[in-house]
Amino acid sequence: MNSAPATDRTSMDTMRQEIRLFGSLLGETISHIAGDDALSTVERIRKLAWERRSGEITAESQLIEIISGLDNNQLRIVIRAFTLFLDILNLAEDRQRIRILAERRRKAFPNPAKESIASAVLELQQAGRSADDVEALLNRLAIQLVFTAHPTDTKRRSVRGKLKRLRSLFERLDHSDTPEETNELRYLIKIELAKLWQTDLIRPWRPGVMQEVQRGLSFKPVLWQVVPKLLEDLRKSVKSAFGLDCCQDRSPLTFGSWIGGDRDGHPGVTSEITEQTLGWLRQAAMQFHLEACLALIDSHSISERQLIHASGLTRLIDHAVERWPILEQGLNRVPPNELCRKWLAIIHWRLKQTATVGLDRQEPTAGAYANAQELLQDVQILYDVLADLPAGDLLQYELRQWMDRIRAFGFHLACLDVRQDSGSYQQAMDEVWQQCGICETPSELSENQRRELLTQTLKSKVEIPDNQLSDDSREIISLLRLLHRTASLFGADAIGGHVISMTHSVCDILTVLWLWEHTRPTTNDSAPMDLHIMPLFETIDDLHRAPQILDDLLANEFYREQLQRRDNKQTVMLGYSDSTKDGGYVSATWSVYTAQQQLHAIA
Repeated sequence: MNSAPATDRTSMDTMRQEIRLFGSLLGETISHIAGDDALSTVERIRKLAWERRSGEITAESQLIEIISGLDNNQLRIVIRAFTLFLDILNLAEDRQRIRILAERRRKAFPNPAKESIASAVLELQQAGRSADDVEALLNRLAIQLVFTAHPTDTKRRSVRGKLKRLRSLFERLDHSDTPEETNELRYLIKIELAKLWQTDLIRPWRPGVMQEVQRGLSFKPVLWQVVPKLLEDLRKSVKSAFGLDCCQDRSPLTFGSWIGGDRDGHPGVTSEITEQTLGWLRQAAMQFHLEACLALIDSHSISERQLIHASGLTRLIDHAVERWPILEQGLNRVPPNELCRKWLAIIHWRLKQTATVGLDRQEPTAGAYANAQELLQDVQILYDVLADLPAGDLLQYELRQWMDRIRAFGFHLACLDVRQDSGSYQQAMDEVWQQCGICETPSELSENQRRELLTQTLKSKVEIPDNQLSDDSREIISLLRLLHRTASLFGADAIGGHVISMTHSVCDILTVLWLWEHTRPTTNDSAPMDLHIMPLFETIDDLHRAPQILDDLLANEFYREQLQRRDNKQTVMLGYSDSTKDGGYVSATWSVYTAQQQLHAIA
């Protein structure tokens, strides 16, 4: 067996010492709150468990004897002790991983560390890829990470917060300079452990959908910080290896979410909840942008005396004041020779105006940005001005970070996907046809007859009688109208894919397209949005039918027409979970694999 490198062994020793310290402080907490006898019981069980793993023959029977003799209160204490100790072990392992990765980066420098962006780019270069190959690859690179709420993820936000606080305290302990500071930090750690011990580990009730939205995207501040760093790493690596300037006007990384839009996965998701979710995502994004702009106002105190070629910026500032006179009062508080701050102050005011735009807006809001692209253009103006200054590339750095965030997060943070079962759409379609006199008995139509009727009436003018539909069907129509309104007020980028779960036929897809077209507002002045319809094939039979369904779908002139407006990009989802339930693991895996090959060939 190969021994671990010396540096890794040293790091492992550090982790062991940390775990011992964690355990000691947790033990003091247990003794302080539950008593010495409780701590003695926990320690006895821990040692016996260790002995059992080490092969001690009598340890298991002793464990069974001790545990079976505990009363309910003793069991509660033991369960809590080991639950918290496992959380602490996870925290120690996370810190250990960070230490090892940092050490490997230090050892690899100036060469890139393994599994880094720079290492991947270097592998492309060593494999003989040309600059043109890499440029073509990056131009079509589009990664979207989609967040979901998982029902087995039960750890409370209160518990997460205390573990995060413990992590922070241990990081400070790593760098404590004096015995007094070390003792203070250990005391603060004991305080957090005492609070954690007396906090309910499980929620007393099921979380609401909006709670899931907030929990599911609780790490958004981390994403906000990390995304520009990733893109900067990519730019530097590609520039060094291939001499290319990449990702200058687009982000290859964006985010999506199902939380608040997955009607098939949560019975509490309604059009009202989806509306609240869209509003929450927008407000979260706007808050980030406002804070970023304020930070830039604070830092970009560059004097007009240095901005030799900034006459164009002066004209733009004057034009903005002329267009929105209310700006003049605010700009008077900015030193007259600080043009950068004046321009950023205008951007900040426009962002505040944009933040007031909601889905219930009746009148246009003066100065509000119509979309994130308009904000990006204003930031680009200042970015170009700074390019002419000495050390302009350094001065542009913070602006470039913000521009990366604008491209990645827009005004919506993560676009919201919607998922609904195909049967719900068919029920709504049948009711609409009956109420509009298009077909009295739609349930009796064959697949071909239904497809023909969908195609024939797709472009006809039909007024959907909402008040004559069932509650479920009216809810579907309400959702589609909400999405149209969102695209008009927030921009189409706020809306992600429209997933049709349990797609069985072409009609399931054309039905969604039909309902989308017939809920389109007639008074909308903005460019119409084409829905990103995503069929989801989940059963073994549907996976087998999927290639033919896609082939027939692409042959439909109306569907193909809207697909062309979407740059001929079609997403198809294949369900590995439900297909496994349907046909078993081997059958599902093979069916998914063959469907992928055939769908790709047809596309």
